[in-house]
Order: sequence, then C-alpha cells, then structure tokens
Amino acid sequence: MNALEQPSTTPAPNTAASPAQLEPRTMENAMPTNNDTVSKQPKPQSGQPTSVPVLSISKDESNPFPSLITDFPQLVSFESPVSSTGHSTHNGTLSDVLENNLQWSTHIQQTNPGLFEKLNLKQMPEILWIGCSDARVPAESICGLGPGDLFVHRNIANVVVHTDLSMLSVVQYAVDILKVKHIVVCGHYKCGGCMSAMSNKQFGLIDNWLRNIKDIYSANAERLDLLEETEKGDVLVELNVAKSVWNLCHTTIVQNAWDRGQQLSVHGWVYRLSNGRIEDLQLCITQKDEVNSVYSYVTTTGIHTASRRGTSINEKLKSPNRHHASGTPTQLASRLDSLEL
Repeated sequence: MNALEQPSTTPAPNTAASPAQLEPRTMENAMPTNNDTVSKQPKPQSGQPTSVPVLSISKDESNPFPSLITDFPQLVSFESPVSSTGHSTHNGTLSDVLENNLQWSTHIQQTNPGLFEKLNLKQMPEILWIGCSDARVPAESICGLGPGDLFVHRNIANVVVHTDLSMLSVVQYAVDILKVKHIVVCGHYKCGGCMSAMSNKQFGLIDNWLRNIKDIYSANAERLDLLEETEKGDVLVELNVAKSVWNLCHTTIVQNAWDRGQQLSVHGWVYRLSNGRIEDLQLCITQKDEVNSVYSYVTTTGIHTASRRGTSINEKLKSPNRHHASGTPTQLASRLDSLEL
C-alpha cells in the first residue's frame, strides 16, 4: 500500500497485447481434467506441520463455478505507470476502461460460454480474502483466479479490528450465508500503511486507522528497534497479519461457525511485491480450542466448547517449525520468541 507516497509521473512504454494477438483458452485447457480438489498451495515438506489444511477450491458437478484461470491479459490502459501492461494513467481516459471491459467481456464469452449466465444466478466462493487496498495487490490476479472465486474485503493495510462494522458485515455474510471454507488475511511487504505507522509523521484522518498498527509496534518496540529498517518493516507487516488473524478468530462469527461444526480455516499470508509470490506464514487456525481462553465465547446454548487450551497464535508465531510456503524455515522464527500481538 503506497497510497501515501507520490507515484512517478514518467509513463512506461506501451507493451499491451492487442485482442488479435490473444490466444483463446478454453475452460478445458485452463483447468485440470479430473474431478479432484485443486490444491492452491504446495504440500508440506519434511519437517513442516502436517495439520494445516490445504487451501483448495473444489471442482465438481455440484459447484457450477469452477476456478477460472485464463491467459487473458490486462488490456486496461487507464493504469498506474508501474503496471504490467506498461500503460500510463496520465495518457488514459475512463472511456478506455469501458472499451477494455467490452473486449474482456467478449473474450470471456467466446472462451468460456455460459460463465456470465452462471454467475448471474448465484455466487459460491470458497474463500474470503481480506487484503490491502494497494492497487499492486489485486486478489484474483495474484491467485490466478477469476470471477466468482473470491469474496473480497480490502482496506488500508489489511487491518482487522472488532470495531470495523464494514469488515464484520463482510465476514458474517461470507461465513453464515456463503459458507466459505477459508478466510485469508493477506498483507504485503513494503506496505505503505505499516511503513507510515513506524514514522512520527501526520497523514490526516488515516492516522487514527494506523493507530492499530502503531499499537503492535509499541508492544514490540524494544525488539523491533534492533532491526534495520527493511527487516523491521517486514516483521511489522507479518505481525500485522498475525494480529488480524488473531482478531478474526476472536469474533463470535468465526467461533459460532466452529461451534456448528462448520468447516472454516483462518490463514495468514504475505505477498512479496518484488517477485509476485505469496508466502504462507503457517498461521492456520481451524478450531476454537486454538483461541486463548479469555476470548473463547460460550455458544448460544450456554455450552462452552473450548474444553482445553490449544496452541495460541502467539505460540504458533514462536514455533521453530514455522515455515514459508517454499518449505524453508522462516528467518523470523528464531527472533519472535518475545514479540507480542
């Protein structure tokens, strides 16, 4: 999220492909041919925790909205100077966006006939994505997904707090109505919100929102201040994601779903702008007994289902077995032993 920084005004060269250059790709070519679940993250390697469920999207006859993976490139010319298409915002107009939408719609109808008719009837996403508003982190694009695959909520620095009624409304609809199986909180390194929270500058109304991240920094200042700036920023980004995962699990929305026996996992991810890769922080919470007891609510019937204290999120952060999605131990594991959310 670099909304607080001024972008470069130098237009990049125009390298977008024309519609005539696009090679059509059918759903059969885009998707696997079997009916098994399509894994969206690598299998745990030796030494990794095996209890973390694989985040996946089902492809079966009962789900009319399989994952849409297409080679259709972005043609929008009304984009930032750093966009992958090379188009500059300063030379584009909103009419270009509407024209590109027409081309996109035509392409989808030709390569995936009937898709819009299906989407017009109902949405059946299996993932709720809570991410940053940063324009460089488009949820569907970086996940290789398309219309109907993600239910999305985005805000400055992907912050989850119990006073945000907009976010809570999205979570309740996703969990109670859509019955999503996964909630992913995805931050990104070089997040402008986290970087701004580490400074003493005033940015206006947003300072009140960034206070949530400042509180995380303040609780860990003694350790964070020993790190150089880049590493400090990366650690704060990860802690901010972890805090949001924690706060989600403390909501009655998520806990009531677990009490009902609903399949629901909450994940913490971070996207790296420099290489376009998502890193799994291995913060996956799947049941109520992993929530700290003081935040574990009784059910509506008055029965407390958390009969034992499981591994807290703080303990997961400090676990030496925590790995990135690549399978290599995270460098953060050894220095999180005294960091607090």
